[in-house]
Amino acid sequence: MDQGIIQNLEKLVEEGKKLAPHGGNMGKGYNGKLQSEYVSWRMRSLSAIESLGKLAESLKKGIESDKSGPYFYQSSEHKEC
Repeated sequence: MDQGIIQNLEKLVEEGKKLAPHGGNMGKGYNGKLQSEYVSWRMRSLSAIESLGKLAESLKKGIESDKSGPYFYQSSEHKEC
């Protein structure tokens, strides 16, 4: 796998680890303050996953079908690989 892709994915994982604790709670609503940062991270993550090709289709499909969609909750996009 291309080293640039690996580095990009590692960077996105680290960003996600920093964002996740600031997501809203399901009962209290999403975090509107960091919503734009989350959406940007989510779109960059989906793009990086797409670059992996067919091997990552199921992961991408799982993210896209997240019931919270693009709203920033703590549980948003937390997937075990």
